[in-house]
Amino acid sequence: MVNKKFLYILFVFFIGFIPLDLVHSQTSIGGSPPYRIINGENTPTSGLEEWIELEMTGYFNEFNFIFRFDISALRSPMNIRFFENRNNYENYLNSHLGYIVNGAVYLHFENEERRELVLYWPASISSEHREIIIYQSFIQFLRAFIPNPPSWMLVGFASYFSPVNLNVRDMEQHMTGITEILTSDMHTGESSYMQRNPNGFKISSWALVSFLLSGNRDYYRTLAESFLLLSMDSSSMENSELIYRRIFSFVDMDLLERDFTNYIFSYRSFNELIDEGQRAFHAGRFREAASYFESAIEQRPSDFIPHYYLSLIAHNEGNYYQAERLLERSLENGADRALVNYVLGINAIAEGRMERGAEHLHLAAGLNPELFRARVENILREIWR
Repeated sequence: MVNKKFLYILFVFFIGFIPLDLVHSQTSIGGSPPYRIINGENTPTSGLEEWIELEMTGYFNEFNFIFRFDISALRSPMNIRFFENRNNYENYLNSHLGYIVNGAVYLHFENEERRELVLYWPASISSEHREIIIYQSFIQFLRAFIPNPPSWMLVGFASYFSPVNLNVRDMEQHMTGITEILTSDMHTGESSYMQRNPNGFKISSWALVSFLLSGNRDYYRTLAESFLLLSMDSSSMENSELIYRRIFSFVDMDLLERDFTNYIFSYRSFNELIDEGQRAFHAGRFREAASYFESAIEQRPSDFIPHYYLSLIAHNEGNYYQAERLLERSLENGADRALVNYVLGINAIAEGRMERGAEHLHLAAGLNPELFRARVENILREIWR
């Protein structure tokens, strides 16, 4: 007979404190993007090309979940050149740019076949390095479809997907009007906010994108309609002016500015929501924790962390079916397979599906024997005795 208290202790307290390492394994949606992966060093890499393509495809799908570009419209493959050796990476950039960019950089040329994302890809990649890769991979993504998008859109979305160095205090410090952000490409010199204050423009563009995606259906529709107006053959100034004149002329700009200001001063970042949710979760305030994680999903629907914690809360409430669906979603979004199968096993056993639970537990032990084998053996002895 299953010892429910035993399972509860294992599930809530042990699982709740396991560190989650991001493993991108997202499934391609709407077809696979045509990447050409180039080993810059021409050395054997033990399948590294396949892994890089898998990870980049995951990012592509996350970007295109919002933009919904037609992949078949791409006129040539997107090139990714990677280097495992830092010196080789830096020498390549010096020969092409005359200077070095840390971690990753997208090189854009008129000739589509020459365009490429250049990556330094060591054996271990820090979170800061990965954010740089995501930032540059978004630039490659958007410029593959729209070579000269509005700068606020390019910088704002790149920062939105990789906001490692941005926070709400930065938003408040660099607060500026929406019109000044939207029209930066339409001005030059000191009259352009982008040229006058590049860092402030980056932060403000990130804030604007976050605001337009924050849940107001009218503003989201305005943003979505702006994508439809983008032209592959127009300059950044022309695309910016077209969007501003055609779309935002139908919006009450005074109301938009007020809502934007209110959003800035009430904003909580994704990381802040996760931190608050984890604190509430570990304090046993599960309903409060759920509200934080649900808000985090609104910001990043394809991130696995909030889905994972919501699955723990659903399990704690006895909603095993919902817990399983959330765990499967976290797995689709890139959560560690061993961890998720471990939790799926405990969830299935708690529901009374012993054989299914044992299958998941054995799979977890096989995927990560160092962490899970002994624990799985203890659980199976407990439930079958």
